[in-house]
Amino acid sequence: MEYLIDNIDWLTHELEQLGSDPYVVFDCPGQIELFSHVPVMRSMVTELQRMDFAIAAVYLLDAQFMGEPSKYMSGVLTCLSCMTALELPHINVLSKLDLLASKRVVERYLDPPIDELVAELSEEAGADERRVALTSAIGTVISDYGMVNFMGLDPTDETSIELILMSIDHAIQYHDDVEPREPQDEVEEPDNDDDFDDHGGDFGGDDMTIPEGDESSQ
Repeated sequence: MEYLIDNIDWLTHELEQLGSDPYVVFDCPGQIELFSHVPVMRSMVTELQRMDFAIAAVYLLDAQFMGEPSKYMSGVLTCLSCMTALELPHINVLSKLDLLASKRVVERYLDPPIDELVAELSEEAGADERRVALTSAIGTVISDYGMVNFMGLDPTDETSIELILMSIDHAIQYHDDVEPREPQDEVEEPDNDDDFDDHGGDFGGDDMTIPEGDESSQ
């Protein structure tokens, strides 16, 4: 990422070659420090906004994080850290749902049940007073912001993919500036003097055709 920032002129040139209405996906590295406290991603966002790109961030959290309350809360906390650092429209996704043995627990974790998780962690064996206090403080931070929820992604379920894509398009207002086109309800009548011959009602010249594939004629 630092390389792209150092060569931003090259990146600008490459993006300009994509045309007037590009849809670009940046598959970013997974190191959380790039999003939480290192400014490189914030700098990238600033440069893309300068190029008039509408940007949304999509954060993927593996479904395996639902297996343990402590792992899930840490994942929620990293989501929140990215959201506050990037200051962008943000979609959080629980990915790899197809690898779960049972999907009955998924609904519980789409909207983080922080109070329940804090209670569970506080009751674990070995949870001393300091650990309980720290867990409670983390839960309070997450709850006070109230910004984190998830969409589920199952690559074997086309509906889940479509819903996430629709959410991203809505976040960046993709295609909102496209003017609607009216359907072509009528075909212009030919000029009688020019397009009929002297002996009958046949059209003169070339046959009138509608180009194949014209969306307005479908």
